[in-house]
Amino acid sequence: MFLIANSDEMKTFAIGVLLLLSNFPGLGQNVSDIISESNDNFAKEEQTEADDEIPIELQRLIDHPIEINSGEIEILVQLNLISQKQIEALEQHIRKFGKLIALQELQVIDEFDPQTIRSILPYIEITGRTAADDESQSFTFRFQQQVKDYIPADFQGDPTKLTLKYRGNFNGNISCAVIAEKDPGEKVIFGSGKAGFDFYSFFVQIKLNHKVSKLIIGDYTVSFGQGLTAWSGSGFSSNENIISICKSGRGIYPSASTDENRYLRGIALEGKWNKLSWHGWLSSHKIDGNVEIDTTTGEEYMRSLFTSGYHRSQSESSGYNVCRETYLGANLKYEINGWKVGLTGAYQIFSIPLIKAVQNYNKFEFRGSSNLNIGFDYTKNFRNLLIFGEVSTCTNFSIAYLNGILISAGKNLSFSIAHHSYSKEFHSLKSNAIGSNTNPANENGIYFGTSLKLNRAFAIITYINRDEFPYLKYRSDLPSVGITKGALLTYTPSKKLTMAIRYRNKTTQLNNASDYDGLRFANEIKIQHFRLSLALVVNESWDYRSKVETGLKHINSNLIAKGYIYCQDIFFHPPKKKISANARYAVYFSPDFDLRFYEYENDLPGAFSIPFYYGNGSKFYINMNYKIRNITISTKFARSWMTYDDDVLGSAQIIDEVKVQVRLSL
Repeated sequence: MFLIANSDEMKTFAIGVLLLLSNFPGLGQNVSDIISESNDNFAKEEQTEADDEIPIELQRLIDHPIEINSGEIEILVQLNLISQKQIEALEQHIRKFGKLIALQELQVIDEFDPQTIRSILPYIEITGRTAADDESQSFTFRFQQQVKDYIPADFQGDPTKLTLKYRGNFNGNISCAVIAEKDPGEKVIFGSGKAGFDFYSFFVQIKLNHKVSKLIIGDYTVSFGQGLTAWSGSGFSSNENIISICKSGRGIYPSASTDENRYLRGIALEGKWNKLSWHGWLSSHKIDGNVEIDTTTGEEYMRSLFTSGYHRSQSESSGYNVCRETYLGANLKYEINGWKVGLTGAYQIFSIPLIKAVQNYNKFEFRGSSNLNIGFDYTKNFRNLLIFGEVSTCTNFSIAYLNGILISAGKNLSFSIAHHSYSKEFHSLKSNAIGSNTNPANENGIYFGTSLKLNRAFAIITYINRDEFPYLKYRSDLPSVGITKGALLTYTPSKKLTMAIRYRNKTTQLNNASDYDGLRFANEIKIQHFRLSLALVVNESWDYRSKVETGLKHINSNLIAKGYIYCQDIFFHPPKKKISANARYAVYFSPDFDLRFYEYENDLPGAFSIPFYYGNGSKFYINMNYKIRNITISTKFARSWMTYDDDVLGSAQIIDEVKVQVRLSL
C-alpha cells in the first residue's frame, strides 16, 4: 500500500479523481477578511489606523505565497490561520505520502476542513521554488490628506501624511527595508540638526548557517510564549477564533511598520543547535514622554509615556525622544517528545524613571527606571489535545500565569479552555497576553469556547469569558467582574454564499458618577450587539457584502441607548485585468460613546484601518488599484457626513479624505 501511496503517478490519478468528485473551495479570504474577523483585538478599544506588521505580512504572502512543502508553512500558525495540530497533521501526511503535488490534496487531510482551506489559499502555492528564487525589490510612495472644516491652529505642519518605503529581498538570504513617514500636522524640516521626516525605520536581515540562522540589524519585534514575558509586536486573537487563544510567537522578526511604539532597534540573533533553538536581542532607542522636574531634588522623571506617535504641536513635540529605552533579552526553546518548552528573560531600562501620579486605581502599577521579566512557556500535543501555558515573574517577584487546552473531539467539534491569573503587582510593559486589561495585571479569568460544524453548510461558535479584577481599576473603585459571551452561526451552502448571525454581550461594572460620597457605587453596564451579514460571490469579477448591526446599552437593567450601523460593500476584481476596485456605503446612529461601532475598512495595500463610528452620520469610500507592468497605482477617496445631534440635520460636518499610493516592483 505504501509503495503505491508514494507513487507520483498514483497520487496524480487519485487527485484527478478527487477533483472530479469534489467541490474544491477555490476562492480564498483576503487580508480584509482575516483582519475584520479578528478586529475586536486589533481595535483594543481605540481607533486604529496604521501600517501594522500583520496586514503587511499578509499582503507580502499574497505577493509571494509560501511553498506549502517547505518549513516556512509555520508562518501560518504564527498568524493564527491554522493551528499547531493542523500543521503537524500536514507534516505527518507529507512524511507518509510524500510532498503535496496539488493544493487540492489538502482535502484528504482530516484536520483541514473547507473553511480552513479557503482561508489559506491566497497565501500558499506549490511551485518547487526555494527562498533563493524570491528576489524582489519595491519602492512605495503614499500620500494621504484629510480635508475638514477645522484644522487646529497650533499644528506646525501641513495636513498631509507622507510615507516612503523601500523593501528588497536578495537571493532569499538578505532582506532589507527603509521607511520614512510624517503624520498630518507634522513638519518636514531639513537642516539645523533636523532629519527631515518625523519618523524613520530600517532593517537588514541576513540568513546565515544553521547554528546562527538569522541576524537582524535595525528595527524588529520580539514575541515569545503566550505573550506574558516578552511580546513587543502586535498579534491578534478573537473570542470567535478559538484556536487563537493559544499564541504562537514569531521569535525575532524584522519590522517594516510605521508604528512608532512597538518596534525595537538594535541587533537580534537567532540560531539552533540540534533540538535547542535560541534567540538574543539588544535594543536601544529614544522614546516620547511627559518629563517633569522634581522641585525638591531637581531630578527629571516621566509622568507618562507618549504613545500616539504624533508631534504636530509644540506641546506634543516637547515630549519627542526625551528618554532612552534599552531592552535586552534572550530566549531558549527545547523540543523533546512532542514538548516545546521555552525560557525567556527580558530586561528593560529607562534613562529617566517613569513615576506616574498616584491614584487609588494605579497604586500598584510600574514605577521606576528598570524591570526584569523571566518566564517559562510550554506546548504539548497529546493526540487530540493541545495544552499550552506560560508563567512569568518580574523584579518584585509577583507572578502571572496562564494555562489552556485545545480539544479536537473529531473533525467537526472543538473546545478551547483557558485560565489566567495576573497579580495586581505584576509588571510587564512589553506583553500581549490574553485578558481584558491593557497590561497583564490585576486580573483572574477563564475562557471557554466551542466550535461545532453541524453539517457541510452550518457551523456555530459559542464562547464565554469571565474576568475578575480583585483590586480597583480605572473607573471602578471597587473590585469588579466582567463577562463577555457570544455566539456566531454561519451558513455556507456553497463556496459563493456565506450568511452569518453574530451576537455579543459584554457586561462590566463601573462607578456611578452621579452618586459620590467618598466611595463610588458600581453600576452594571451591559452592551449588546446583534449582527446579520451576507457575503455573495456573484461571479469571478464581482463580490457583494452586506451587514447590519444593532447595539443596546443597559445600566442596571434599564435601557439607556440604542444604535445601529448598516454597511454595504461591493468588490470588483476581474481576473487577468489590470484594474480592481471596492466601495462601501455605511449609515450609522450611535448616540452613546459606549455603543460606538468598530468596522474594518479596506484601505491601500499594506495599510489597514479600524475606525469607530459614533454619532449620527454616513460614510462612503472607494478604493481603486491599477497595475501597469511593474507599477501599481492605488487610490482611496472617502467622504463622511456626521453630527452628534440627530435633531440638527443641517449641522452635519463633512470630512473628505484622499489617499494615493504608487508602488514600483522590480
